[in-house]
Amino acid sequence: MTLADIIPAEVETPDDITVTQEFVSRISHGMERLGAKHREVLILRNIKNLSYEEISGILGISIGTVKSRIARARESLRAKLGEDFK
Repeated sequence: MTLADIIPAEVETPDDITVTQEFVSRISHGMERLGAKHREVLILRNIKNLSYEEISGILGISIGTVKSRIARARESLRAKLGEDFK
């Protein structure tokens, strides 16, 4: 085993970049296909990294509703991404 095997390279290979771009493209396409409420809550949580409390305040909904909406949005996104492989 070499040091290169233990410590991953910090430079992405062209294959790594292609895989990342494909992943981002698929997620983006899936997000576009979500309803506005689901897209909005995922953007606030996963892109803007806001807390449940912050999202609750911004959207004027309870924290429980925020959590529920995030769970449903993620489930819907997974289903839409799965459709891409049918």
